[in-house]
Amino acid sequence: MMAVMRAEIEVNRLTVIRHRYDKSSFHRDLLLSFFDMGKLDHIPELTGPDTYFVWKCEVTYALGIEDQWCHVTDTVDPDDILGNASFKPIPADPLLPTTAEMKAIHEWLLHNLKAKSIITHCLSTSVQQLILTNHQIIARDAWRTLENHFG
Repeated sequence: MMAVMRAEIEVNRLTVIRHRYDKSSFHRDLLLSFFDMGKLDHIPELTGPDTYFVWKCEVTYALGIEDQWCHVTDTVDPDDILGNASFKPIPADPLLPTTAEMKAIHEWLLHNLKAKSIITHCLSTSVQQLILTNHQIIARDAWRTLENHFG
């Protein structure tokens, strides 16, 4: 019985993983359409300390409008109109996450990627080098790096 349950869990896990990869082009296209619409054209390029304040204000507004500020802030404040901090979901059993847990993690990662892409969209080449392209670097870390360097 246990072997059958484990096999069903593995089949479900593979289905979710396969489904995730099949949808990857959709999510890439979604992010590209976000930029194609010109929603970020008003954001000035961050080139150094002299452009940081204006860049920060515009990116903060863009993150708020796109409901992604929660991936940058680390506070939980009911009065914060931009939203409370959002953290990556952790499965109850890290070795056997449920389908629902994997879906929640996947959605969180997509929203985090969108927030990070908003943050990194208007950076000069030299400033981009401050942000690692590793997917383990979340939007909050990218924001803090820039804030610590220029703020």
